[in-house]
Amino acid sequence: MVGLIFNNSIAKNIFNIIRQGKSTALTEEEFYTLELQRWLISPERMMQIKGHLYYEGEHDILSRKREMITGDGETEEVKGVPNNHV
Repeated sequence: MVGLIFNNSIAKNIFNIIRQGKSTALTEEEFYTLELQRWLISPERMMQIKGHLYYEGEHDILSRKREMITGDGETEEVKGVPNNHV
């Protein structure tokens, strides 16, 4: 078995690294706040919300409008055509 011998300079360097890390570390509350903020804007959460809305009967297709381009280049809603894709 090989033993490790630390001299004073190595021990001081390790202590300084630990102390500096401790002073820059997040508190538990800050960590949870950052994680919550990251989750609130995540694609996974957006899919969860869409899934919940779909389950509740509020499908995306219900708010989608079919439009066409008129002769002057403006868009106009088309009524009386199906609002789905095959």
